[in-house]
Amino acid sequence: MRIPTGTPSPHLGEVVAIVPNHVCPVVDLFDSFVAVRGESVVGTWPVDARGRRG
Repeated sequence: MRIPTGTPSPHLGEVVAIVPNHVCPVVDLFDSFVAVRGESVVGTWPVDARGRRG
């Protein structure tokens, strides 16, 4: 990821939203994830198929 010229870099500890280009292998790396809708946390959802990608 590259930060465009003139854009401030995030500070250490700052939350940064990242949208992966393909979610399947990313989700497979975690036991659960935080689901959000807008600015609200909807919940923490388990990844039942963790580590089972072919």
